[in-house]
Amino acid sequence: MPVATRAQQAPQAAVGGVAQLGPASPPPRPHQRAAEPALHQPPADASGSVCPLAALGVDLFYEVLSHLGDAETLQAAERVSRGWRAAIADGRLWRPLCEAAWAACVYSPAAARPDLTWRQRHALTLADRQRATLTADELCTFTWLFRFKSEAGRFWLALDPWWVGLPQLRRFFHADGSLTAAPEDPLWGEHETRWRFCKTRHGVKGLYVKVNHWPSLTVSRTPAGGWQLENEWVVYAAALQPGGPYARGLLPGVASHQE
Repeated sequence: MPVATRAQQAPQAAVGGVAQLGPASPPPRPHQRAAEPALHQPPADASGSVCPLAALGVDLFYEVLSHLGDAETLQAAERVSRGWRAAIADGRLWRPLCEAAWAACVYSPAAARPDLTWRQRHALTLADRQRATLTADELCTFTWLFRFKSEAGRFWLALDPWWVGLPQLRRFFHADGSLTAAPEDPLWGEHETRWRFCKTRHGVKGLYVKVNHWPSLTVSRTPAGGWQLENEWVVYAAALQPGGPYARGLLPGVASHQE
């Protein structure tokens, strides 16, 4: 018969009413040190690459992207991950792009939209630069500088102060459909002048303005985001200046015809 080992001969110890075989684990020795936790490392993805946002921290992450600072770069960065998109969406990077775009414009409707995010306001700024239709609010808010074209003929050019180096005449469109001039206007007669929008054959309104029976005025944009109306004989240009009252859109409290 085989000889029983010491472990097999050890008495059974009852723990919680359950019999346990073998001796209990020895207590840790006083001189033993607990294992030190590993130093914190930024989380890595499945490929082992460390996310720059986690490695750099949010502030340094913003600093790096701010030097790349264009809309295309930010839009590409937003597609990297949800974390990147959330970090970029807070506006710290989009706001400087908006401010730079507005500084170069004479009219920026998106600047008057604090209800939108900075990213949305930047997108609206770019979209507005492509807008070709003038609204009635814009037409009736701006002061319009009037002059004749050379095609109008010598008679009218002789009456127009702009052709002798003097300031352009001012004209004002009103919401009731009337068009008026400044009191000192030498060309303005006693006749009633009315305006209206002309629709295109596709029903688009805001591309043409009709004044009395004269040829329709075509609406166009200037490189700085301003507005212009013109036909074969005359030009109306919105009196908009960089940094003026309308450079930040049609703001509440800005009275009409103040420029």
